[in-house]
Amino acid sequence: MKIKVYSKAGYVKVENDKSGYDFYELKDGLHHLPHDGIYRDRDNNRPPIAIFVDGLICPVGSAQTGDVVDQIWNNMDTAKDSGHRPSISKAWYRSMAEMFGKLKIYLPGLIIVFLIVYALASTNGPLLPSGEILP
Repeated sequence: MKIKVYSKAGYVKVENDKSGYDFYELKDGLHHLPHDGIYRDRDNNRPPIAIFVDGLICPVGSAQTGDVVDQIWNNMDTAKDSGHRPSISKAWYRSMAEMFGKLKIYLPGLIIVFLIVYALASTNGPLLPSGEILP
C-alpha cells in the first residue's frame, strides 16, 4: 500500500507500506486508517493508496466527524486498559524498512565495487613500462 502525505508546508511524501495498521504515525501525530479511506484500483493492477493531509486524523475519503474521533480515542483507551497495544505504524520503522529495501537491491553491486577496490589496493604498486614493480 502506498501512503501519500500532504503537508501544510506544501510538500508531498510517498511511502510504501506492506501491511495494514490501524494508526500511522506521521510528523503531525497519529492518523487513523479506516477501510473507507483506502483507494484501490478496479483491476488490482496498482497498489492501494491512502492519502493523508496534515491536521486531519482520517485520510481523504473518510468522514472525520466528532463521533469518529471519539470512537478512535475510545478504542485506544480500551486497548490501553486491556493491555493490548493498538497497531501503530511508526515513521522511523517505515523509513528503516525503505532504506534496507534499497540496500537489498544495491548490495551485490556494492560488494563487487568493494572487491575491485580491495584488489586494486592490495597490489604492490604500479608496474613500470619494463614490467618491473616499483619499490
